[in-house]
Amino acid sequence: MSSIESLMSQPPVTAAADEPLRAAVRRMHEHRVGSILVVEGSRAIGIVTERDVLRAVSTTSDSTTVGEVMTSPVDGVDRLSSADMVLGTMRERGFRHMPVTDHGRPVGVVSLRDLMRVASIGPADVPRGLKGVVVADTEVGDVRGSEGFYHYREFSAVELAERRPFEDVWRLMIDGRLPNDLAERDAFCREVRPLRELPGAVRSVLPAIAAAGEALEGLRTALSLAAAARGLRPLLDIDAGQRRDDALFVSALTPTLLCALHRTRHGLAVIDPRPDLGYAANYLWMLHGEEPTVAHARAVEQYMISTIDHGFNASTFTARVVASTGADLGACMVAAIGSLSGPLHGGAPSRALALLDEIGSVDRIDEVVAPMIERGDKIMGFGHAVYKTDDPRSVMLRGVARSLALDEASRRLVGFAEATEAGVVRLLERLKPGRQLRTNVEFYAGVVMQLCGIPPEMFTPTFASSRVIGWCANALEQASDNKIIRPSARYMGPPPPQAIPAFVSGAVGTGTDSVRHFGSQPMEVRRYAAFTDDPLGGNPAGVVLDASGATDAEMQDVAARVGFSETAFVVARSGAHLEMRYFSPLAEVPFCGHATIAAAVADAERNGPRTLQVATRAGTIEVTTRHADGAIVARLTSVPPSTVDLAADDLAGLLSALRWDKSDLSPELPARVAYAGAWHPVVAVTSRARLADLDYDMPALAHLMAAREWTTIDLVWRESDTVFHCRNPFPPGGVIEDPATGAAAAALGGYLRELALIETPTTLTIHQGDDMGRPGILTVDVPSDPGCGISVSGGAVRL
Repeated sequence: MSSIESLMSQPPVTAAADEPLRAAVRRMHEHRVGSILVVEGSRAIGIVTERDVLRAVSTTSDSTTVGEVMTSPVDGVDRLSSADMVLGTMRERGFRHMPVTDHGRPVGVVSLRDLMRVASIGPADVPRGLKGVVVADTEVGDVRGSEGFYHYREFSAVELAERRPFEDVWRLMIDGRLPNDLAERDAFCREVRPLRELPGAVRSVLPAIAAAGEALEGLRTALSLAAAARGLRPLLDIDAGQRRDDALFVSALTPTLLCALHRTRHGLAVIDPRPDLGYAANYLWMLHGEEPTVAHARAVEQYMISTIDHGFNASTFTARVVASTGADLGACMVAAIGSLSGPLHGGAPSRALALLDEIGSVDRIDEVVAPMIERGDKIMGFGHAVYKTDDPRSVMLRGVARSLALDEASRRLVGFAEATEAGVVRLLERLKPGRQLRTNVEFYAGVVMQLCGIPPEMFTPTFASSRVIGWCANALEQASDNKIIRPSARYMGPPPPQAIPAFVSGAVGTGTDSVRHFGSQPMEVRRYAAFTDDPLGGNPAGVVLDASGATDAEMQDVAARVGFSETAFVVARSGAHLEMRYFSPLAEVPFCGHATIAAAVADAERNGPRTLQVATRAGTIEVTTRHADGAIVARLTSVPPSTVDLAADDLAGLLSALRWDKSDLSPELPARVAYAGAWHPVVAVTSRARLADLDYDMPALAHLMAAREWTTIDLVWRESDTVFHCRNPFPPGGVIEDPATGAAAAALGGYLRELALIETPTTLTIHQGDDMGRPGILTVDVPSDPGCGISVSGGAVRL
């Protein structure tokens, strides 16, 4: 290579440290450069790159200055330095841009892209495994290993996993932008959900494919067949719109194929996808044949989001290499799946969990792991090719695992995993000093998946069901501006030509597999969505119309299997007198409004509309049903409500767990604890946007609520005198949030009446579930008499 003087961008684009960052970024864009030098007089004191801007984008404001985000001090290279020397320096230090100086005065900037353009003219020596070698430009995402940070497009991947549903991130990866509102989100969901259906061409040969190997091996054959049956054509021969359609098809179908292969191989019937469930919930449904709890669905969703993409890893690079040949998208994905099957890539979660099993107890960590380190064995779940600090995915999944640890067995597992993490890291620091080896994504991924009931043989397939979207995004990007990827290799074998040896034949062996079966539920369970006429809206509830003779343990078991926030268990006493009990996946609650509405509708379907006297743990309530516009509407009247003060310490604990501030609270609706069969703190906020931005600490809130015996938290925004919007976290029941809550609605009505915040009698309209994508409407009648119960009305639709 020649000197860098002929390669650098000159003159450099500059800025002052006290200049507004937005102005400097605008200048970068105008000059089409990836960095800007920060100067003081004739001296470079820092540099701002595209990475620095991206890192600061979530916290910048109009007042942010260049000096606040620049990298300083900054290393420069002399204009006469050789390109070879500068390229080696930049690779060693992880730089992408360096100032070029002439006797200390900045005269230009050279980028890694400039140097690689020259390097591509002929073969060049590069590190084994291509580590640190830039092979393409991408807008899909990147990994900053030294910082412990990675992103999808311009957004933090971890923040996306914490704040957005899977479908939003899917759209971001394929279309380059997040949905702006519910309408855009719903439109994308409607587009992709029909693509989940198992093609007939695959269904007919599924047993033969499944018999040949585990789900990930079978996926290569099944996906290849599905792509051929759909008629996927070479990327080189189709336009961008058809490429996008192919990508959505492949991404949507992959989880269906994986679950179908797994169930078929283990002697179970294939479960068809459900259009009313999101990506992760549907995956668990197709895997187990049972609708997952909200907590399990969300945990798996967060894991899936966190693994959609991760720089130019082995499988992503494989997908791009095949895409660069112009092959069809199915071929790209099949090649990537083959790469993912290696235990050094996606195959490690089950092996990391096996390490925990082998260790067994905390006092055996040194005994088991130290010899492995001394032998040079790979410690599965530890170390990463890029990260030299904590893997942000591992940090996030550790929190997810903690949020799932709501029973003693789960707490033991998570506690043991954390103790093992600390013990192994301590050993690595002692025996491998300076290596900075920490847990990677696979370590806590295995823990989370085990807690959610995913069998070990489906750990890597679960990884594949999300990573396929990242592969597709990269393949589409490669196809949009293609250059075939064709590196060189240095031959190191015996000098040719050699004599051809005689042919020797050999043989291969076969393997075996095991079969696992699931049990069946002992009681007939009906499923409804309450406070809606749309199966995709309202709050799902289970209903057992005949729970005679069932023990508490049996009812709890059924509720856990159903997985809805509550299941109502009905026992007939005489005539229209019933007893009703309510169980969440984790515990019994004294009263549940939406399950009462669902059970009353179920009773009316069987016995016709009537007035019921329902005995609950909170007291006897009246429930009436009637026909209205061709549907059945139920109306419950609660026990007499009451309201008490919320202690200052409890309010502080609530705000801390909600990650809210006192400034978020509405002064017009003071925080109190309200009762109408169950206790609910009422916390009102100043804006709809604050209500929509719900991102709470689930373990902290669950602990506080359990200690105070609160059922849900009623988070409220008042739109008008009689129209309210509410959200109801329910972590003690193992549920992140209830989409619609009749008990809390009745408690809110009593609170408003007791504090004279409404004129009575009146009818309130409560909107719930909008932020969860399951909208529902509750009608609440508040009489004037303070001793009267609050009536809550709504319909229910069979699921």
